[in-house]
Amino acid sequence: MEALKARKPASANFAYGGIGTQVALLGDLAMREKGKILRYDAKAGKFTNSEIANRMFERNYRKGWTLPT
Repeated sequence: MEALKARKPASANFAYGGIGTQVALLGDLAMREKGKILRYDAKAGKFTNSEIANRMFERNYRKGWTLPT
C-alpha cells in the first residue's frame, strides 16, 4: 500500500517477482518428472516434451473466473 501511495516501486516488484515465481513452480514440476530433462517454451507456456507436465499446468476455473487468452 505504501508503494501505491508514494508512487514508488514495490519491494516485491512484479518485474522480477513473477519470473522468480515461475522458475520456482517449474522446478516443482521438474521434481515430479525425476530423471527427465523438461523443455519449456515460455512464449507458449507449455512443455514441448512432456504431456504429463502440461496436464499439471491445466486449471479448471469456476464459471465466470476464467482468464482472458
